Amino acid sequence: MVNAVLDRNVKAAAALPIPGTRAELEGRRMSQRRELYRSLGLDPLPPRTPLNARITGVIKRKGYRIEKLVFDSRPNFPVTAHLYVPEGTAGRKLPVIVNPHGHWPWKKQDPTVQARLIGQVLHGYLALVVDSPGFSFEGDRHIERRWAGTHDDLRLILGSQTATSVYVWDLMRALDYLATRPDADMSRVGLTGASGGGLATMWAFAAEPRFTAAASVVYAS
Repeated sequence: MVNAVLDRNVKAAAALPIPGTRAELEGRRMSQRRELYRSLGLDPLPPRTPLNARITGVIKRKGYRIEKLVFDSRPNFPVTAHLYVPEGTAGRKLPVIVNPHGHWPWKKQDPTVQARLIGQVLHGYLALVVDSPGFSFEGDRHIERRWAGTHDDLRLILGSQTATSVYVWDLMRALDYLATRPDADMSRVGLTGASGGGLATMWAFAAEPRFTAAASVVYAS
């Protein structure tokens, strides 16, 4: 039965004609975004409560610095992140890349993830990596959002949400934070991730119009 429903829906979506005008495209996009929010359990969207953003520390490196960021995407629901800021850019607005990470054992601290952010910041981007909520494949390693619980918690699904939908809202609120910074060019905001980060990239790009470009690099469907 489930396969039949999926087959029917995929064929119906594939049969939709390509929009003939930009206005038609925008009109369709709005209705599809509402359906996307409903599918993610984000309809209605949660209230944009105070972020209470704070920088808890700074790590200086050659050519850039890393700001240790914490903000509340919901009341009493802190999100941990690292913001990589290029040196010598005071007074300039910089293009932004937001990075949801995949299922690496150390989340934002994983060497694979750090290498991506270092590459971005050394090319002049304001690069942000946001920890996913909870835990999945990290084992007993010390990760900062473990308290949010397992990604396989049945109560999330019963509540019409998943770990992905929570992460999408965290990424949307990350843009709210970036918009408060004088060094962030909010007209040029990219989004990229791999594995679980690729999945989060796809959903967040569809959900949030402030993302102007995205590269979803592999994920399991």
